[in-house]
Amino acid sequence: MYGGGKAMLKLNGDKVALHADQLEVSPDGKYFYFQTAGPMYRLETKYSDDPNISFAGLSKKGTYCFDFPACCGTAIDADGNLCMSDAHEKRILKVTPDAQSSVLVQNPRLIWADALWISHAGALWIPVPQMNRTAGSQRGVETVRFPVQLFKMEPGPKPFRD
Repeated sequence: MYGGGKAMLKLNGDKVALHADQLEVSPDGKYFYFQTAGPMYRLETKYSDDPNISFAGLSKKGTYCFDFPACCGTAIDADGNLCMSDAHEKRILKVTPDAQSSVLVQNPRLIWADALWISHAGALWIPVPQMNRTAGSQRGVETVRFPVQLFKMEPGPKPFRD
């Protein structure tokens, strides 16, 4: 695991392995997107409610969506585009439902952007907690620069409406 171009290491020097839980549902409810420290996959939600499919069978229904190993946070917009934070490159990507990616923003201040969310007004909120600079990720040395930041990108992705 890398953050900001630097390997994340435990106090004993072992590599940090995060089991992130990036989870999103498409606006139409058809797909469930998921990632656990590796590529993004998606599953048609109809399979998750089928009592006749075993766990092993369900795992075979997931399909590869997008290779993004350094993702920390996601949000999905009203058009089904995923916004994904890239901790390594300090950027936010937009990934379309057909897996085409583009850079929404890249900035050296986006140090481990996480927990993205899209407001009803259409702003993309980007918390920047600097998790890669915590003592648990840098061999016991805390390098977080306070105060941590919260950025807002306007106009952002298309918001959901109630």
